[in-house]
Amino acid sequence: MKWKLKAPRFGDIVRVEAGRFYHYGIYASDEEIIQFGPTPDAEHSLLDADIRVCTSDVNGFLKGGFLEVASFSLSERLKAAPPAQIVARARKEIGTGGYDILKNNCEHFVNACAFGVKKSEQVDTVRAFWQNVPVLDVYVAVQPESVDPSTAGVKARQELIDETRNERLKAQRAFAWRVLCAGLNRSLGLDAESLRWERTETGKWTSDACEVSISHCDGAVAAAVSRRPVGVDLEPENDPRCRETLLDRIATGAEREAVKGQRLETAIMKLWTAKEASFKRKGGERFSPQAEDTTTEPVRSIRILLDRAYILSVSGENLKNLRVYETDSELHAHRRTDFESL
Repeated sequence: MKWKLKAPRFGDIVRVEAGRFYHYGIYASDEEIIQFGPTPDAEHSLLDADIRVCTSDVNGFLKGGFLEVASFSLSERLKAAPPAQIVARARKEIGTGGYDILKNNCEHFVNACAFGVKKSEQVDTVRAFWQNVPVLDVYVAVQPESVDPSTAGVKARQELIDETRNERLKAQRAFAWRVLCAGLNRSLGLDAESLRWERTETGKWTSDACEVSISHCDGAVAAAVSRRPVGVDLEPENDPRCRETLLDRIATGAEREAVKGQRLETAIMKLWTAKEASFKRKGGERFSPQAEDTTTEPVRSIRILLDRAYILSVSGENLKNLRVYETDSELHAHRRTDFESL
């Protein structure tokens, strides 16, 4: 489809530039252009719920812009409905709502009228661009005292929560999943309930649209979202289990050298979380700390302050793009948080 500055005819798809995008309509006459979505002269505060398929004259449609008319290719002409049917389809939808800028906008509307298929090249172009932007976001949150364990939203996850006998662990799993869902929506524009989820034998969650990783400990949770394999692990920095003997059991020689000079507790938690994160990213069958050499794996460890100090490790591609967001317990606010690299 190409666009030309020419006089429109009955049943043509027309458009006008509106900021960075285009607004589309079906031309019936200079007094009747049928369109879906805010016209260039609409108030900026107009809500999606208020938008309807409506008509305007050519001046109201253009508001000083230039009218462009679609010129179909041969294959498009063979697929397109006759002009009278295009206009009839458009008129039949007058008053219809349900506007969604990504799924049901003015371009979807005109293509449905002309070809019987909703599509939007503008949305496809923007979506393709964002899908190629490296995303490695981690959402962290302090767990509230009370958590409803019955709102996971995904059947397989809910079944896991329902099978959990330990009430503390049940609450952690439920809250961690909610944090993940919020992160998926905010960073990737995905609805967790609309994705296909599977849980591997090692407990790793996989979907058909992205990569995720979850970690929860006593007091806080972390959820990582990316388009590439990712692993995350979170632990309190000061843990009474940290002993020199534990460091001997988990660290390789190269790792002992790498953490030389750090506090014992910090060194152990850094290595432990880094190894867990690396293991989760790769989706191995059995976690063996000494088999994970963090000096050769793509992993980054940081210290963050929530209700107390935690060590967070993330394993994945594009670690330079790592962003960490602190989320409130209601999952309403997401604040980019500062962290200290270890």
